[in-house]
Amino acid sequence: MIKLSPQAHDVIKSCTLDEQNCIRITEGILDRGLYLEVASAFKNIGGRYQRSIDAFVFDRSFHASFSKLQETGTFNKKEALDFYATPNSAAEYLINNLPLFQMQHNYQAFKLRQDPGLPFKVLEPSAGHGALVDAFVARFKKEFPSNPLWIDCVEIDPVNAGVLKSKGYSVTEGDFLACVPDHPYDLVLMNPPFSLKGQKDCYVEHVNHALYMLSPEGDLAAIVPKSLLDAADEKRFSLLERIVRSKGAVDVDGPFNQKDTFRESGANVSTIGLYLTKEAHPDFLPPIDLHGFEVELMHGALSDEFVRLQRNIASLGPASDQLTAKEFEQKASFILDGARKGVFVDRKNPTPFFKIVAQCCDLDSRTMYQETKKDKQIQFNF
Repeated sequence: MIKLSPQAHDVIKSCTLDEQNCIRITEGILDRGLYLEVASAFKNIGGRYQRSIDAFVFDRSFHASFSKLQETGTFNKKEALDFYATPNSAAEYLINNLPLFQMQHNYQAFKLRQDPGLPFKVLEPSAGHGALVDAFVARFKKEFPSNPLWIDCVEIDPVNAGVLKSKGYSVTEGDFLACVPDHPYDLVLMNPPFSLKGQKDCYVEHVNHALYMLSPEGDLAAIVPKSLLDAADEKRFSLLERIVRSKGAVDVDGPFNQKDTFRESGANVSTIGLYLTKEAHPDFLPPIDLHGFEVELMHGALSDEFVRLQRNIASLGPASDQLTAKEFEQKASFILDGARKGVFVDRKNPTPFFKIVAQCCDLDSRTMYQETKKDKQIQFNF
């Protein structure tokens, strides 16, 4: 239990909670120490400061908590759950760039169009207030109005779980890492906790656990810290390896690579978007040794042809076993538009190192490439 100073208590007693669940400080300009004390109290009862309206905003009614705070000048300190609400701009950007909505040949989109009665199963773990599923539902209903949706959320904070239930979502209350799914999901959307007390980079475990819950060819989209790309330890390194093996994409465009994106939620961190697809036949992908490589990011978007080729490789198995050299040459000549994915670079040689692509596809390692720097296109020829 935290007790406010008399000065902070007086400031809070003068505040009101309006119908939009916003609190504004009406006592004029406060000194920094007093302001931080008041702001901490508001954040601990579920508020977040929104600079554009100069107010603390609550996503549902917190009248009881606010009344107690005004009356007693005390509040219960939140456990360190590392909850930072996903800003709408980041949520919408992540959703709008999902393969489901971007790729003409996406497997999930094809499946939905072939069977409009098939429910599309979506999970948001550590869902907070459900910003990601909110944005997804709005877009999905426009793209696939005839298809039913199955939305599940997991949330450890009872207050946040109440917000999700008030929106009509099915909610499992508890630690996501302890959850065992009843069925696989077609899509997982996540903004996992980046670090918790005693659990540095815990987002890696959350992403790996979410991949376990996907159906074959299922997609995962996540907001993770940009520090993943440093690969400074084994945990981050293993996730980067998995991204390459599953032909994943790293997105640094839009609102992700801006520290102030999450500032209104109380965080100050650069993030990236992460897109992964669970392999239909993971045994076909050989082990990849990434030691000695670093990630160089390039901007753009993956072409439909590239994604279609990935699907074919995953479903057919090693190309050398399933296709003749000529057939594969016809199928595998494509342009990667800019590249929204990380291109691995040999640290000893600062030119793109595409042998890893050949290794993923079980091809001859004599991979040739030509790079047009002007329009940032990369032509692959196998």
